[in-house]
Amino acid sequence: MQGVTIEYTKQWLNRGYKLRETIKMLEKAQMRAYDIVTGTTITLSERVQESHGNGTENKLITYADYCKQIDCHKTDLFEILKQITNAIMKVENNVYKNILISRYINFETWEIIAQNIGYSYKQTQRLHKKSLQKVKNVLECPIGSVI
Repeated sequence: MQGVTIEYTKQWLNRGYKLRETIKMLEKAQMRAYDIVTGTTITLSERVQESHGNGTENKLITYADYCKQIDCHKTDLFEILKQITNAIMKVENNVYKNILISRYINFETWEIIAQNIGYSYKQTQRLHKKSLQKVKNVLECPIGSVI
């Protein structure tokens, strides 16, 4: 990956966060769908539709398919987090590593990260920039490809 920029590195690391946010939204939709399937928030129009054929069975089948689709997104998230973790673990400095794990694996705020590592918010920001450079180096030259 020659020509990796700090901005690209940051975007690459943020993939997990973005997908996690999407999954959270899908899970909210999944809860609403579950309510519909189980009849806990059934509307009058749905009751009329259910009287023709086996609407409940069809809803359960569709709901199960929907859940499988969401699970596929979760599997994608785990794969992304695995890739990010592998890159972070190649960074030798433990402070940098902890900042990266806190931010890009645990999705913590900068305030929480600063508190956890015992640095000021401003120092944590500076250390983050340095840690991004280390990940950038890992992405440009993965250790496995060095002979």
